[in-house]
Amino acid sequence: KACIKAADIGHTCLPWDQHYELSLRLSEEFFKQGDLEKELNVPISPLCDREKVNLPQSQLGFIDYIVRVGV
Repeated sequence: KACIKAADIGHTCLPWDQHYELSLRLSEEFFKQGDLEKELNVPISPLCDREKVNLPQSQLGFIDYIVRVGV
């Protein structure tokens, strides 16, 4: 479990350019899921609505509530 957790949150410890790139890729994956959910007329999952998500704020929340708590 520890290895999975480290792999999941480890990008926050990378150099800025790598962390930023991975964050953008992950956000795009979430947004594509939200686009599909919208197309299927089902509720859009949290962090998946590209029209509502504030990426910098969501990253701060991830670091504050997931990374720091998980360490």
